[in-house]
Amino acid sequence: MLVVIAVVIAVVVAVFLLGGTAGAKDITAAYGSTEAIAVSRTARIVPRAADGTPIEHYVVRLVRATDDEGSRIEVDDIPAIDVTGVEGFAMRDILPSDAPDGTYYPVIEPDGGDKQTLPPVTVDDENPDDTVYIDPNPIATSDKASQLFLDKIRELQDVYGEARVKTVDGGFGSWTAYISGLAYAELVDFGDGTQRLVVAYIDDAGARVMMNGIGYGVYTVEIWEYDEESGELMQLFRGISNGAANGAGSGVVGLSYLEYARNPETGNLVLCTRGYTDSFGGETLDFYGVTEDGFGVVNAMVVDVVENDNGPTGEIHYFTGGEQVDEEAYRAALTDWRSCDAVLLANASDSEEGALEGLSRYYSNDAVDEDDVTCVEDAVDIVRNTIDLLEARVNAAAEAEAATDGAISGSGATGLALHDGGAR
Repeated sequence: MLVVIAVVIAVVVAVFLLGGTAGAKDITAAYGSTEAIAVSRTARIVPRAADGTPIEHYVVRLVRATDDEGSRIEVDDIPAIDVTGVEGFAMRDILPSDAPDGTYYPVIEPDGGDKQTLPPVTVDDENPDDTVYIDPNPIATSDKASQLFLDKIRELQDVYGEARVKTVDGGFGSWTAYISGLAYAELVDFGDGTQRLVVAYIDDAGARVMMNGIGYGVYTVEIWEYDEESGELMQLFRGISNGAANGAGSGVVGLSYLEYARNPETGNLVLCTRGYTDSFGGETLDFYGVTEDGFGVVNAMVVDVVENDNGPTGEIHYFTGGEQVDEEAYRAALTDWRSCDAVLLANASDSEEGALEGLSRYYSNDAVDEDDVTCVEDAVDIVRNTIDLLEARVNAAAEAEAATDGAISGSGATGLALHDGGAR
């Protein structure tokens, strides 16, 4: 029987890898694949059912996107499209004309079927115009990582609640907008090809502080990784979001955010945590990412304000990478490790609209380009998009297993003849 299974799977895999009935220049990819396919805006993308026929009606929605440099592209304002017919769709059908080149993550929902994720699509008009057929992958395994990430999100939602945007009028022209519950959940590749789950949530006590409009609530930030050896999730990091209290007089009213930067030596993405150590300008910046030993601190930067019993002496020490440097070198290092992506979990402004849609008045423009900031109103959608992506990957894996089982059970006399011949 093992021979039958091996031969049948080999035949199915060969058909899959060779593109089935697609033309010589056509491309075949798999639902649930995390390997990006390169297409032009006019290339046709045709999702197919398990029997190899094009799906004739479905909805396509984008759940995330990054540009050529890895920075976030906002997709929440890009409407889903309804696709009818056997010719599939092209990225130009869903992308606005001014959408930048980059990698987009589409999810489809067929009539009467579960959501499934298509492979990431890297869009550039220099890429091929060849038709891309998307099929169930007969050699896919159960996507346990996606299921466990999904379970972790639901577990946190059960404890802290789902993400909701709330606004508070603090009086005297001061507004705060913040995300309650599980405020953030996203799959992040820190440069080694492994997607890890980054989450941020606020408890009831922190939310009450936000609702008072006079302080800041602390968001807990965690990073989780799927460990193949144990088959379980491992927590790699636990800390608090930037903008929260870390020392005397630190923290600013109604501002809390996640911040990503790029390691200037490797280009890898890192999570930056900032902490103010005193009321006179002292601060620490720790950058977490992929290390030789796994995951941890890849760089630390410190501003140490020297104090005595009478307060600050006026002497300031600067450190980066464990070495003391002068202020000029420190400022240069800050530029090298400058934020490339900031997600506002809470924001303060002099108007409700500004709190929802703007960059905090407390957030230094020297720290981040406003174009790299996701405002509170948009940030709340990241959790929903991540759930859609994970659910679609889990469904794609289930469809793949069903396709494999169907290929084996439908092998008929050919499989038995091969088996019997081998036995003799």
